[in-house]
Amino acid sequence: DFLVSKAVVRQEEEIAAIAFLPLRNTRSASAAPSGQVAMPSTLLVASQLDGTLRLFTPSGELATTFVAGHDTPLAHVAVSPVHDEYVIATSDVGGIIRVHKVSVKQRRISKEDRQARKSSVVDKLSQHLGSQVNVTVQFHRRFRVPNGTEGVPINVTAIAMASQQGTKYFVVGDVDGNFTIFTRNGTLDARFSSGIPHPIESLSVHLGSVVFISRGSWGFVDLEKMEARRVVCPRFEGTVLTAMVDSQQQARVLVSDDAGDIWVFNTQNKRQCKIEHRFPRNTARAPVDLASIRGFALALTPRSSAAGGRSVLSALNMSHIGKKRDDIARAVPTVVWRRHGPPVRDWAVHKRYLQGDLVVLLSEDGLEIEFFEVLMQVYIQPQDDNFGNFKLPV
Repeated sequence: DFLVSKAVVRQEEEIAAIAFLPLRNTRSASAAPSGQVAMPSTLLVASQLDGTLRLFTPSGELATTFVAGHDTPLAHVAVSPVHDEYVIATSDVGGIIRVHKVSVKQRRISKEDRQARKSSVVDKLSQHLGSQVNVTVQFHRRFRVPNGTEGVPINVTAIAMASQQGTKYFVVGDVDGNFTIFTRNGTLDARFSSGIPHPIESLSVHLGSVVFISRGSWGFVDLEKMEARRVVCPRFEGTVLTAMVDSQQQARVLVSDDAGDIWVFNTQNKRQCKIEHRFPRNTARAPVDLASIRGFALALTPRSSAAGGRSVLSALNMSHIGKKRDDIARAVPTVVWRRHGPPVRDWAVHKRYLQGDLVVLLSEDGLEIEFFEVLMQVYIQPQDDNFGNFKLPV
């Protein structure tokens, strides 16, 4: 199987949303030194409406629990997309943003406990049983989105963390279609309009690219010039539901529309746009959420009427993109595999190095989290040898 279930974690209280917090990756295929435990490459952040957040390891083990500290219900959670620091930002609808720093270390037994274990004569459990990762969370700072023109608090609809040329930002979208940008220390840096007088529905971040969606339209947030660029692709007239940057090529954007069609746009300089590929109709059913991994796109329909109200998760072959219809590369099926399961409220995808990628599904009732590992390899066609370095022996 391409999709292997690794763990199912039942929750006593309802989970509202999930997201992966990426951790440092040593990019080493060698085993950990003797006496040391391999550190996880990510933590799953599961948030509740009451402000409680739980962090899980990729094996489904609960690492720690903390309270965000908001006076009103928690509305949005954002995680740092870079590995140099581990940060979780939480926001309520009133515009209060609280930043929390996460520390991940190998759990070590103290010298005193080690001596006590040696001198003890009673039966005792191995120190290697249980969690070997020590995760702690510390509140860092609090700031607020300024009120509107009439002194009314801003209704925050989306929040994300992004990095541009080494500078880290908090990107906040509101109900009026405006963006508020804060620097790493919570200082207000800029405020500008998206050009669309409707709420910012979602923000997607990949490296330095920030993609937003508002009432069926989409565009980029330019953190260098502090402006929003709405993108219009010729010959595309659908309503955009999901838009995200391809993890392998930053000029590509994966889009799903209200008809369930999945498109690939080429956006040079984040201004010009052209349709590069359109997957066959009925590849998926609306509404479709997308994720990008190496060589494939994952498409999730949380609840499909065509599948009897079940969720449908599919893997789409990205090797079709940019190929002509008679190209042999398009002879392989568009859909590599398809999985039907219970209805889904939220999901998260994490790409790993030299390991299977992770997919986590949150059940529709918010009471079950299931961890999956994606086991797929990308075939790289070898280059033809044109004997360019051939030398005739003399």
